[in-house]
Amino acid sequence: AGETRDLDPLYLGYAFDTAQFSDGKWWEEEGVGRVVASLPDLASAKLRNLVSQIAPSVMRIGGTDCDAVYFCPEPGPCDMPPGYDDVFTDQENRHEGVIEHDALRQAATFADAVDSEILFCINVGPGPRDASGLWTPDNARELIRFAKSLPEADRFTMWEPGNEINSALFNFHLQGSINPDTFVRTLMT
Repeated sequence: AGETRDLDPLYLGYAFDTAQFSDGKWWEEEGVGRVVASLPDLASAKLRNLVSQIAPSVMRIGGTDCDAVYFCPEPGPCDMPPGYDDVFTDQENRHEGVIEHDALRQAATFADAVDSEILFCINVGPGPRDASGLWTPDNARELIRFAKSLPEADRFTMWEPGNEINSALFNFHLQGSINPDTFVRTLMT
């Protein structure tokens, strides 16, 4: 007979794309073009029941758009600051993405209801960079500060710096490449 072992909960997870929380763009069903993404109904009893079957688990919020979004530091809608607009190299699918307070509240409430930790990808793309090309962490700090102020703050346990950094030049307008040295300096900021 075979031996049974428990799987570490960090290996059980599911993902939402950042685009779903920021009105970004996502692939059409046919995979031909991209359309504005929508967030599933996170209050849905059916969705919560399905996801809770793998609890405890990790909910990752990431994807290409994580390196193009701006967290709105004040409640309600806001405009993208200079530098965050025009970051995509793909003219056809270019869009602005803003993550508002309510989107993070929904993520936290959902994660709490289904016993998930949240791994959130932080924007290290072209928007939050200074004139020399170095990453500026101010907007990331605002996002983390807000997430840690929520009643479900303990659900935000992991912060991932960027998404597929090796493909950043393909997806975004950058002043230079994010090579290993630049990325390490980013992490040390």
